Amino acid sequence: MAGEYIPLEDAPVYGGQLVRIEEIIESLTKNHPGADVTLVQRAYIYAAGAHQGMTRRSGEPYLNHPLAVAGILCDMKLDVASVAAGLLHDTIEDNPEVTYEDVAKKFGKEVADIVDGVTKIGKMNFSSATERKAENLRKMIMAMMTDLRVILVKLADRLNNMRTLGFMPEHKQSAIATETLDIFAPLASRLGIHKIQTELEDLSLFYLEPAAYSEIRLNLSAGRSDRQQYVTEVIEYLTRRVQEFKIKARIEGRPKHIYSIWHKMRDQNLSFDQLYDLTAFRIIVDSIQDCYSALGVIHSVFKAIPGRFKDYINMPKANGYQSLHTAVIGPRNTRMEVQIRTVDMHNYAENGVAAHWRYKNGGAVSSEETQRITALRSILNWQENLDNPDAFLTSVKDSLAEHESIYVFTPAGDIKDLPAGACPVDFAYSIHTMVGHNCVGAKVNGVIVPLRQKLQNGDIVEVMTSRNGTPSRDWLNYAASPRAKARIRQWFAAEERVKAVDFGHEMLEKEMRKAGLPKAKLANQELLKNLGYANLDELNAAVAFGKQSIRQIMQILAPEKFKPETPAEPRHPAGHDAGAAPDYARHILVSGQSDIFTKLAKCCSPIPGEPIIGYITQGHGVSIHSATCVSLAGLDSDRLISASWSDQQEQLFDVHLQVRTENGPGLLLSVLNIISPLAENILEAHAAEDAGGDGVMSFVLAVKNQSQFNSVLKALKEIPAVKRAERIFPEKA
Repeated sequence: MAGEYIPLEDAPVYGGQLVRIEEIIESLTKNHPGADVTLVQRAYIYAAGAHQGMTRRSGEPYLNHPLAVAGILCDMKLDVASVAAGLLHDTIEDNPEVTYEDVAKKFGKEVADIVDGVTKIGKMNFSSATERKAENLRKMIMAMMTDLRVILVKLADRLNNMRTLGFMPEHKQSAIATETLDIFAPLASRLGIHKIQTELEDLSLFYLEPAAYSEIRLNLSAGRSDRQQYVTEVIEYLTRRVQEFKIKARIEGRPKHIYSIWHKMRDQNLSFDQLYDLTAFRIIVDSIQDCYSALGVIHSVFKAIPGRFKDYINMPKANGYQSLHTAVIGPRNTRMEVQIRTVDMHNYAENGVAAHWRYKNGGAVSSEETQRITALRSILNWQENLDNPDAFLTSVKDSLAEHESIYVFTPAGDIKDLPAGACPVDFAYSIHTMVGHNCVGAKVNGVIVPLRQKLQNGDIVEVMTSRNGTPSRDWLNYAASPRAKARIRQWFAAEERVKAVDFGHEMLEKEMRKAGLPKAKLANQELLKNLGYANLDELNAAVAFGKQSIRQIMQILAPEKFKPETPAEPRHPAGHDAGAAPDYARHILVSGQSDIFTKLAKCCSPIPGEPIIGYITQGHGVSIHSATCVSLAGLDSDRLISASWSDQQEQLFDVHLQVRTENGPGLLLSVLNIISPLAENILEAHAAEDAGGDGVMSFVLAVKNQSQFNSVLKALKEIPAVKRAERIFPEKA
C-alpha cells in the first residue's frame, strides 16, 4: 500500500501515492478475515462529509490525509476500530458541528474514545504556547493509558504530516520536525515500531539539518554498489558457517538509516569516510537456544570487539525489544555489527506492539504484550501530576529518550534498570517515591558511599532512610533518571506552596487585626465561592503570590469599613491583580506555576536564560531576582521561592554593559561596530577616561535573552584592546 515505509535512501522526501478506500478495505479483509468492514466504510463517508470543501496546504482535498493515516494503520495491521478512528481522527477538531457524542452515537464509544484521545484541546485559554503543547500531550498520554491505540493513530497521523511537511512554512517545518524528534520518534521507539521510528527520524533530519542529510544521502548512493557486494559476501559466508552447526537461520544485511549515521558522526565527531559500520547484519533463528549457538559461531570465526556485546534477551530494553548484539572485525578487516534474534523477536523489533495488537477480531492480547504495554505506561504515568508545563515536557522528552542502561541489584536480588550515570538517589526513587524522599544514605556492595557516587553494572545497592529525611536541591545536580528529577522537583514545589500558604495567612491575619475583624470570618464559604477558590489554603497562596488583592477580601468581609472604589471582580486566571501584569509575567514560572503576578527586580534586572529566584513581597506578588543578585543576602530567606523562565521570549530586555579598554583613537567606534549586529538595539552609549587613563564605555542594550548577551561579551573580549567587558547593574552604572 502507498502508506508503506520506503527507506529514504531510495524514496522522494515527501509526497506519495493517493490511498483509496478500496485498498484500505482490501488490506483490512486480508489482515482480519471476517471483520466487519462496514464500520470503516461508514467512517469514510462520514469523514468525507465532515471535511467537504477543506483542502491541505498542497491544494489537495483534505480527505487525502485521513485516508493516508488509515492506510498506515492498515500497514501496521491494526483492527477495524483503529482504522475507522484514523479516518475520523480530525473530524471533531476541524469541524465545529462534529462532537464526541455524535461520533460515539454513529460509531460506538470505542472509536469515539480513540478519536477524542487524538483530538487537541481547542476550547481552553492557555498562558503560553508551551502550556497548550503540554496539556495536549498530557491529554493524549492520559488517553493512551486506557487505550494504546490512541498513540498508534497519532503516530500514523504524524507520519503522514511529516511526509507532506514540505508544503508548510519554513518556521513550521522546523517546529514540527523538532517536536517529532523530541516526542513522536522516541514514542515509536518505546512502542518498538522501528519502521515508523526510523522514517520519522530521517524526515525530521531532512528539515532540521538539510545539508547534512543531503551529504549523507549522496555518500550512501556513491558507495551503494560496493556496499551491496560486501553485504552479499558476508551473508554467503555466515550462511555456510551456521549451516555447519545445523542452525536454521535467515541472514540479512540492512543499511543504517540516515539519522542514525548522522547521530553517530555528530556524537563521535567523525566524518562519513571514518565510518566503517554502515551496514548491520541480522541472524534470525527459530529459538532462543539457537540465538546463543549462532553467537558462538560468530565469535569463533570473527574477532569480537571488547565491550560491545549486549544481551537484550536476558535483559530486554524498556520497550520490550529482545536480541543479542555484538560487534566484530569482519571480512575486509572492517568493523561489523550483528544482531541475533528469533522470528518473534524480529517481528516485534520491526512493528512493536502493533505487530501483535489484537482486539475483537483477533483474540486477546498476550500476557507478554500486556507486560510491554504496562512498561510503557509506567514510564509515563508518574508524570501526570507535573503542573509546570516546561517540567512536564522536559520530563516526557527525558523519559522517552534512549539512555544507555546499567543494571543494579537490590539486597534481595531484584534487578533495577537505571540510566548510565545513575546514583543511589535514582535507585531510591526507582523503588518508591517515599524511599527517595526519605533517603539519607546508601551502601554499594556493602560499603557506605556518597549519594552522588555513580553506580556501575552489577552493583548491589542498599538505601538508608529516615522518617525525617527530605530531598536536597543538590540531588538535582547528580540524579540521572527523569523519574527521580521529577519527583524531587514535585517535592520542592509542594514545600514552596506550603511556604506561600503560611505567608499569605500571616498577611491576611495582619490586615484583619488592623481592621478589628475576627479570624473566623475567613472560614466564610461565600467568600471563597465569590472569589473562586476551593479552600482557604488556595486563597492564602493566591494572596502571597499577588494573585488576589487583600483589599478586595476586606471589601467582602467588612463592606461597611472598606468601600469598593470599583466593582469587585473575581480573581483573574492569568494572575493579574489591579491592572494588567507586564508582558514578561507570562514567561516566568514561580514554583512551577505560570499564573503568578511577578515583577523584575530593579536591583539586578534579570534577563531570560540566566538563573533566577523569586521573593514573595508584601502584597505585590513575587519579585524576580537574578540568582547572583547581591541584594538576596539582605532578604528574608523564608520568602525565597524557586523561579524559572518559561517559553521563548518575544519582547526585549534592557541590560547594562561596561567595557574597559586601553586608551586609543577609534576604539568607541570599533566597540560599537562589534555590538551593533549582535544586540537587538543600543539604547544608550557613554564613553569616558578614568584616572588611570583607561577608556570606560557604558552601554544599555536591548537583548532577547542571556545567550544573545553572552555572544556580545564573547565578541568584545576578542578585541585585543579590550581589558574587561562585563554586565553591571543600574545602581553601579
